[in-house]
Amino acid sequence: MPAPDRAAQGRAAAARTAAELAAAALPNRRELLRAAGHRELDPPGPELVDALVAHGDAAAIAAKVRAHLAAGADHVALHVVTPGGTGAPDRAWAAGGYDRGMPPRTEPLTRADFPAPLHPLSRPQPLPVRPERIWSDADWARIRCGLRSDGRDDRWDVLVEGDTVHVHRSWTGHQIYAATFEQVAGRGWRIAEVLVERDPERYGRAPEEFDRVMLEMVLSGFLLGERDAELHERWRAAAAGQRRQA
Repeated sequence: MPAPDRAAQGRAAAARTAAELAAAALPNRRELLRAAGHRELDPPGPELVDALVAHGDAAAIAAKVRAHLAAGADHVALHVVTPGGTGAPDRAWAAGGYDRGMPPRTEPLTRADFPAPLHPLSRPQPLPVRPERIWSDADWARIRCGLRSDGRDDRWDVLVEGDTVHVHRSWTGHQIYAATFEQVAGRGWRIAEVLVERDPERYGRAPEEFDRVMLEMVLSGFLLGERDAELHERWRAAAAGQRRQA
């Protein structure tokens, strides 16, 4: 079986993405494209593809980013598109030990690594329901390294001490969950106990199912960088239940 032509796949993905961008552009944006000399919009011509989508090897994409900076941009946001056109390769990154494209952390975070104090649970109560997932040894190794909010999209800081995972709101430092893990012989790791914050000044009362799914979302989605459609649907359902209870 012949090896796939990665360059050709990349060009095809770039063309598809450019077509989607051009088709979704508001009329004034399309006029700007035409004013810039791009006449082939439906479908986009090769010049427009190159203008809208950075594609090629790492050096080519880095050059495109530097060109934006040289033109006066103070930041450049990158949206990754796979050859299959299915969005960012979160599972591939996670499988390779990468968190949303960043090199994997190899040393656990400590309290000193967080810019603001992490406050312990004020009024802890046991959570009767816990995530049922069994995490692999590789998952646990990554979870143990923790998560530090980048100040933009992340809402959580995660610190692990011993076998206990401390989950904090990133903007207040207040701890919301304390999850104690235990090893399952020959299978991996699971959560044995969860304490949740029940101080109304720090965390509004939420349904138990919401807390169970939210904790799993923080660990699997935010920390491990996984994109699990089934977990996301459970989170949406739990969030809807929380709104009805509020």
